[in-house]
Amino acid sequence: IYNELSLLATGKPITEIRTNKDLKNKLEFINKKRILVVEDNNINSEIAKTILTKLKADVQVANNGIEAINNIFDNDYDLIFMDVQMPSMSGYEAT
Repeated sequence: IYNELSLLATGKPITEIRTNKDLKNKLEFINKKRILVVEDNNINSEIAKTILTKLKADVQVANNGIEAINNIFDNDYDLIFMDVQMPSMSGYEAT
């Protein structure tokens, strides 16, 4: 997720960013954004939530595509991080 955020903020992969401070400054756009993380692996979703929360985002987690669709109907999100291989409904189907 950190690499994806780097690409969103700078157009460069995390390996091309010189310091974490440079990246943190570029990631200011995440501040106060509503983000949905769709991930069936609890460890991965907690890591993503922790990273995004530290960037001051309002983060919600869905465990599969069905939960994601239900959340999308009930909420407006600025950004969605979607896993592609999940039980019940894949990220491809949900998208």
